[in-house]
Amino acid sequence: MDLAAVKDLKGALQCGKTLGNHPKPLDNSQMLTTSSLGPSSSAETSSPASRHPRWSSLAKPVLGAIAVGALTAGQAQAIVVNVNNQSWDVTTFTGSYDTNTTKFDQPPSPGVMPWWGSQTDALAFANAVRNQLPPSRICTECTPITAQGPYFGFGTGGPRDEPIQYSYFQYPLSNPETGGGVSTHEPGSFISVWAQVVPTAPPAPGPLPALGAAAAFGFSRQLRKLIKSSRNAE
Repeated sequence: MDLAAVKDLKGALQCGKTLGNHPKPLDNSQMLTTSSLGPSSSAETSSPASRHPRWSSLAKPVLGAIAVGALTAGQAQAIVVNVNNQSWDVTTFTGSYDTNTTKFDQPPSPGVMPWWGSQTDALAFANAVRNQLPPSRICTECTPITAQGPYFGFGTGGPRDEPIQYSYFQYPLSNPETGGGVSTHEPGSFISVWAQVVPTAPPAPGPLPALGAAAAFGFSRQLRKLIKSSRNAE
């Protein structure tokens, strides 16, 4: 082999090596940040080492858009649900219990969690909201892939290292209607997407419009005249 051929072969090998080392672009699932504080797909209380790595956190707004399209986790998208014969505007905020202590309480303001102190009420709200708001987390390693709705904190009676108790609606992305309510606990510093509500004001009954009342009165007079004329003709 002549010297020119050797140089050409060496150049080709070097180019192939460079291309082979070039990193492949990440897809959406790889871009999700694995949380070190998330519950397992079954949401059973277990050792942190066994349950935490499985969940992908959507607490950071820049990551939330990956899972929910144009909406980011924690965005103030509002829905209305009815719980205990009362309609509520439900939105979310991103943060931790430690940095939002006053929110984790029953109304009036600054408390925004009427279910605080009651796991039953927290589950009722979670099951009413279901999957209507962007998820707090997605388990990409679960089969099927599973998501958790926003969290409804209801107490501080958990273990010493994970005292914050909360409920949420957990569902498979392939069939959200088959999900159900789950309760667990996390440290006070745990950052995620939490639900908050305000009651919706019932519509106030308005006065009968003046023109409408006048028209009704005029029609009533005409009807009485017709009845009177009919009787006189008999």
